[in-house]
Amino acid sequence: MKKAVTIFHLYYTCFIYVSHRHNSFFFATLKEKEKEVNLMRRIFIGCAAIFTLLFGSLVQAATFTDVGPKYERAVDQLVSNGWVNGVNTTQFGTDRPLKRLDAAVIVARSLQIEPSDYRGASSFTDVPTNRAWAVNALHEQGIINGKTSTSFAPDATLTRGEMALILQKAYKLPRGEKLPFTDVGIRYETAVSALVRANITSGLTSRSFGTDASIRRGEFALFLYRAQEDNDPSTIEPPVVVEIN
Repeated sequence: MKKAVTIFHLYYTCFIYVSHRHNSFFFATLKEKEKEVNLMRRIFIGCAAIFTLLFGSLVQAATFTDVGPKYERAVDQLVSNGWVNGVNTTQFGTDRPLKRLDAAVIVARSLQIEPSDYRGASSFTDVPTNRAWAVNALHEQGIINGKTSTSFAPDATLTRGEMALILQKAYKLPRGEKLPFTDVGIRYETAVSALVRANITSGLTSRSFGTDASIRRGEFALFLYRAQEDNDPSTIEPPVVVEIN
């Protein structure tokens, strides 16, 4: 929505400017007219370039062929905000399992964490350098952990239980009431109850949350969308910036 407003303002400004210049165009000399035409051409090219950058993600979000009505609004917002991309130009990968590293990057972006604030290699030896900033930031804030002290397992599938821990800690969601699920252990109890309390998600059945089940990209987009709906990132205390050497 913010990008749509920005696009409208951009083109409205261009229209007003060109209209103003057009009024004096007929009274100009031939040489002045040539300069004016070149100037207006550059203005329109610049506006078109900015329009493409701003509107590109909106178009992409609307053209995924595998995003149904259930996930459409969530995917549209996450893609439009630049938090996540599709697996290709026509598919979001709605039913594909979400990788742990992808989840870290998406959440870090949703919290408006700047990559430049967390430079340096990760303490985990298996995290790619270009995405280490996201893992560094979330790990330092206690939002996400590795599988071991040296391995993050970036390509491993994120489970529903891990998803609950990440979103509850990232958005500081308060604990809910006692759960009816029989597959939620002590480690996940607070996080799962918080998500249920906030109406972010419920169980796979009335008795099972599916703690160890893999979470799909569409589900994660929907849960993150619901989590940040009532928790504007601008109201969340920013992480303490500590440069990692």
